[in-house]
Amino acid sequence: VSTEMVMVDDIVYMNVADQKIKYTVPSEEMGEEIANSMGSANLPDLAKDFFENIDVIKSEDGTKTITLALDNDTAKEIMGIVGDQSEELGGTVELENIFLTMKFTEKNVLDKMTLDCDMTVTTMGVDIDVHMAVDYQFINFGTAPEVNVPEDADAYIDGGEYTADLG
Repeated sequence: VSTEMVMVDDIVYMNVADQKIKYTVPSEEMGEEIANSMGSANLPDLAKDFFENIDVIKSEDGTKTITLALDNDTAKEIMGIVGDQSEELGGTVELENIFLTMKFTEKNVLDKMTLDCDMTVTTMGVDIDVHMAVDYQFINFGTAPEVNVPEDADAYIDGGEYTADLG
């Protein structure tokens, strides 16, 4: 399932599997909380010893790739699954066989990242097993992007005011 989300001023445009909905964000403070909580890639502080004995694969074009095996909590942090969020939604999420692959440019700038894992979602007593790969690509890493209203903004259904319990 492909998900795209853009927040411009006080409107969040969400396109989930070609279902386009726009929401009005109630206040600037709430807007910042929502923007910070919605699925952004979050690289946790990894201990120095975490990188010991890691093989760096150097390509002929000067790029470098490393692959790390992660634990459940670190992977959830990267994916933006915070604390007991999944339990609040009526279920649990457990991750296994988790690998994070990071590709760096010849100037050692993070360019691409893939999180690959097996996931078990339990809801209403039913286990749903999924293999998942999440690909991130970083463009102009470290610079603020220009965010524009989608060209087809008039095709988005008005979902009213966005409300979420972020506390």
